[in-house]
Order: sequence, then C-alpha cells, then structure tokens
Amino acid sequence: MKDAFLSIQNVTKRFGSFEAISNFNLNIQEGEFLTILGPSGSGKTTLLKLIVGFEYPDQGQIHIANDDITFKPTHKRNIGMVFQNYALFPHMTAFENIAFPLRRRKYSRDEIRKKVLDILELVRLSGFENRRPNQLSGGQRQRIALARALVFEPRILLLDEPLGALDKNLRIQMQLEIKRLQRELGITTINVTHDQEEALNMSTRVCLLKDGKIEQVGDPKEMYIHPSNLFVATFIGETNVLDGTVEEIHNNGNVSIRTSTGETLVGIMENPLVVGDKVNICIRPENFVQEEKEPNVLRFTISELLYKGNTTLAKVISERGLELQIQLSSKHSERHDLNHEISVSIAPNDLNIFKKGEIS
Repeated sequence: MKDAFLSIQNVTKRFGSFEAISNFNLNIQEGEFLTILGPSGSGKTTLLKLIVGFEYPDQGQIHIANDDITFKPTHKRNIGMVFQNYALFPHMTAFENIAFPLRRRKYSRDEIRKKVLDILELVRLSGFENRRPNQLSGGQRQRIALARALVFEPRILLLDEPLGALDKNLRIQMQLEIKRLQRELGITTINVTHDQEEALNMSTRVCLLKDGKIEQVGDPKEMYIHPSNLFVATFIGETNVLDGTVEEIHNNGNVSIRTSTGETLVGIMENPLVVGDKVNICIRPENFVQEEKEPNVLRFTISELLYKGNTTLAKVISERGLELQIQLSSKHSERHDLNHEISVSIAPNDLNIFKKGEIS
C-alpha cells in the first residue's frame, strides 16, 4: 500500500480530565473522500480542529505528505475549510469573499481576477461575482464558500457539517455538486457529519467514531452490509435488533439461534460462538423477502404501515410477540392493510450476529 497522504498517528486530545480523542490512528490517501461520522460528542469536530490547526494534540503527530504539521499554525498548513454557517463576509461581494485568501497570500491583481473567475465557472456561478451573500440562495452561498476554500489550491479540503443548514432537496443537489468538484479536482477531502445518508452517499471511505475512538473504518457499502459491532449496525441505517441464544453450531459454519420470543433463525457464524452464548441479531428491514424460503420463514400480522414514497415500512408482530419493521415496495403495498397476515423470509447471510458483552 502506498504511503498515506495524511497520517494521524497516536493522537490524543484532552480538555481537562476529559479525553476527546484517544490514541487515534488513521491514514488517508491522496484524492480520497473520507467522511468522519459519529453522534454528538464522539470527537468529530475535535479531530477536524486538530487537522486544521485550531487545536493541538496532547500527544501524537499529524503529517501531510511527510510534512509534520502537528504544531504548525493554521495559515501554514495550506488547508481549505468550509464551515456549516459558510462564514462569508456579509459586506463583501462573492468576488471579494473568494479573493480574500488570495490577497492574504499576496497574489497579484491579475492572478486574483483569473483565479476567482475560473473557480466561479467551476462552481457554476459565473456572473454572480458582484452579488453579496444576502443576495444569494443557501445553495449559492454554499458554492461561494466552497470556491473560497478551493481557490488557493489547498492540499486538503475540510468540510465541517457543510450541508446542515440546507433543506433535504438542496442537500442532495449539493452532495452531487461537492462530489463532482472533488472528482474533477482530485483533492483529498475530509467531511465531518452526523448525517449517515450523507456519509454513505458521498464518501470513498467512512470513519465512524464513538467516544473519541474508531468503531469501524471502510467502504460505505461494506460498513452497511457488514457492520463490525452492534453500535455500527444501529447507527448506520435502520435495523431490527433481536435478542437471542445460540442453540446449535452446524458443520457448514451456520449457527441456529433461538430468539427471546421463541423463533429459531439460522445465520452465518462469522465470529467464534458456542452453544449458550447470548447474542444480538441485526436485520435490515429491506432484507426481508415476501416469500417462504427456508431456513428462515416468519409469519406476522401487520400492526402499522408507514408510507415513505417508493417504499412502505410495515411494523409487524408474530403470534409469539416478535416485533419487527419490514420494508415493502409501495408499488405492491396496496396488497396489504392493517391486521393483514404476511409471510416473509430472510437469508442466513443477511443476519449480522454479535455476541453480547464483547461489542460497543
């Protein structure tokens, strides 16, 4: 594997007795789009501040392309940053806002004009250079903030909850726009968010934090399908969590688990288990199929239907009291109604099984 472009090595950051980041290690490749994801208080913003230089670590080192930036001041790191509130100067035009970092770096007037007009074209806002922030829409202000962060050709682009102030439709548009810009420029990008959909949609890799430590880092699709523990499974996407006990270990690597309500489900044993182990089973609502396919056939009564556009989420309950959420296609949901009986099955490899007491 080639050397990391950004390397965070054994970094710890404390605020008094509170350890916000704990012995943190992460390598990021040049041109990668990495999203730092996690709940409030997980250490996302602290990590971003350490990279950009707003905070310094109590121990450990941070390197960009073998350049030790651990204690370098922010203005000497050559990092562009976009804030959630955009932080545009209200009294300046779009042109002046974008030109600001170039003037600080003593670019000539001609160089500034060319670079600003070029970046405005790149973010598809040519002709908007004389407008002030209050004359721009939320999406346009976001693009101006991006242009300002990119115009001086930084080594790394940092995005701090950049889409949090936008409505859903505009967020989706801006996700596509940021991905396009990142791909065209090939710039190493680190995005911080608590929005799991944003992380899955935009990233080449996702790093999920909890209490200042990495829970899992990897390809978004792999993390969704094969979460490393119960916290990852429940934080990323919707999932059903069942309590169970290991009933039998099969020679083919499968395991039979009896749920707390008495159903038996067969899954694939990816981690060591023995008969009698207490486990959690996680099943995504969309992984149920409406047909009876052994070995995992379940029968339910629909207790609630939640229409979500192209899909409908059905809350169901079995005779024994097992309650689940199952995703149905809205195209066929007219076949179902409250108190309607439904049979579904789940493939063994769609069960994520975690031993209790060994996971976060």
